[in-house]
Amino acid sequence: MSMIFKVNLFSLLIDLTSACELTELAVANHSQRVAYIALTIGRILGLSEKELENLVIASLLHDIGISSSREKLKIADLNVDGQEIIPHCVRGAELLKRSTILAEFSPIVAAHHDAWTDQTDIYSPIIHLSDRAEVLIDKSSYILWQHHSVIERIERLSGTIFDPELVAVLKHLAAKSSFWLDLTSEQYKKVIAEFTSDQFTYLTFNELESIAAIYAEIIDDKSRFTAEHSLGVSRMALALGTKVGFSDDELRLLKIAALLHDLGKLAVPDEILEYPGRLDHKQLMIMQQHPYYTYHLLDSLGPEAEPIRNWAAFHHEKLDGSGYPFGLNHTQLDTGARIMAVADITQALREDRPYRDKLSQQTINQILMTQVRSGKIDEEITHLAIEIMTSQSNLD
Repeated sequence: MSMIFKVNLFSLLIDLTSACELTELAVANHSQRVAYIALTIGRILGLSEKELENLVIASLLHDIGISSSREKLKIADLNVDGQEIIPHCVRGAELLKRSTILAEFSPIVAAHHDAWTDQTDIYSPIIHLSDRAEVLIDKSSYILWQHHSVIERIERLSGTIFDPELVAVLKHLAAKSSFWLDLTSEQYKKVIAEFTSDQFTYLTFNELESIAAIYAEIIDDKSRFTAEHSLGVSRMALALGTKVGFSDDELRLLKIAALLHDLGKLAVPDEILEYPGRLDHKQLMIMQQHPYYTYHLLDSLGPEAEPIRNWAAFHHEKLDGSGYPFGLNHTQLDTGARIMAVADITQALREDRPYRDKLSQQTINQILMTQVRSGKIDEEITHLAIEIMTSQSNLD
């Protein structure tokens, strides 16, 4: 029987959205803060528990269509032109349609920047107001010196952009200093955590893979040089897993791990991912944090998915212990981790990079065998990878 994963979907989405927002102070934890404001408004409105759950999930997903830090900063502006806002709503909605478990939130994400008269669901007007209120907060200034001006700017758009009833609720909340202090003292995280702590969902392989595929696309979109990197690693990992005799369940775990192996790159600044040359030492140190974040972000998947977390996060570990970020060695790296390491290297060498074009098959083979001879990667799996690439080249 195929595996089932017991997952706190809220925690997983919180971790994923937080990673997307790590690189810019102006938008750090934006989605969580929007979720807190929306949840607080929803409670005053008397929404049911299920409606509140949907509201929080939609709030956490509302900016899933944003891939770059530049776009994040542009949208974090109340005066940004509407035509610049629409693309991330459309893209986010299209991404969510591909997930069997998240598709129901696609229309909400599509409408979350519409004027309130055009919004037909109960969630998008709340998220729109919560989102714009949050971006109006100057993170570098004390909150209680500015909260009156935030509400004044929101009120000017009441009845045109924002639902007047919701603006009245927000104004009621704004009269309490605690509401604003919660947003700057990180008490909002505690409120969200308490609301979602026991909200577990049972995901099938298909449902988990559909979520992984969405985030793989978001990861790869961060740089034009990695447009299909996660998919390429996934294809090679599956081919290698098949060659070594993995079971069907192990192959599916391996595929999901491959799709998510670079998840931690969401926390790497765009300018480093796009740097037009070899990274210097300091830049390299920042880049090398990404598998560490991958490991801890995937903790939210629960114990059943431990192989996914480990295989995804250990793709830069080396058999001789010289890899990163954990410095594991051959006694700690199982076959799945060894496959991921080889799959990642081979795919990277077959792709263009800012500082070089993709390499020839002969050069790739030489680099791989040098890694084998120096005790970095698994010899048997490397030979299988070369065999697979040679076979693919013969078919081209």
